[in-house]
Amino acid sequence: MNTDMIGTRIREKRNELGLTPNNVNALVGIRTGHLSELENGKSLPSTPTLLKLSKLFNCSVDWILFGETPNSESVKTALSAREIELLDLFTELPLSDQEELLDIANIKLQRAKGKTRKSSYSQTTDNTNISA
Repeated sequence: MNTDMIGTRIREKRNELGLTPNNVNALVGIRTGHLSELENGKSLPSTPTLLKLSKLFNCSVDWILFGETPNSESVKTALSAREIELLDLFTELPLSDQEELLDIANIKLQRAKGKTRKSSYSQTTDNTNISA
């Protein structure tokens, strides 16, 4: 395992996503000094840090450590830090709140594009409102 190459991959992915060390600190909880040590090949990430970086970078742990992606993993488009933050917040909400946010997003999309889309939550509440 080459610590210099691991650090290079971490730095390149961070830069590719337009993230600053402070962004990584806020999103992963890693000190900027420790991130610098990782990026310069002076230390290896702990398992929890490795998993958080993998999630933030939308890549496999194998890619961070070895520069390879398992054959069974599909190639994913990298998400921006803002998209990752939104997804993290969204998944922490209860299902009913997630559905409500989907409804709001669909209303905003409808206004922006002039199209109509409804989530299953809207259809369920609409059906119950009809009988009331």
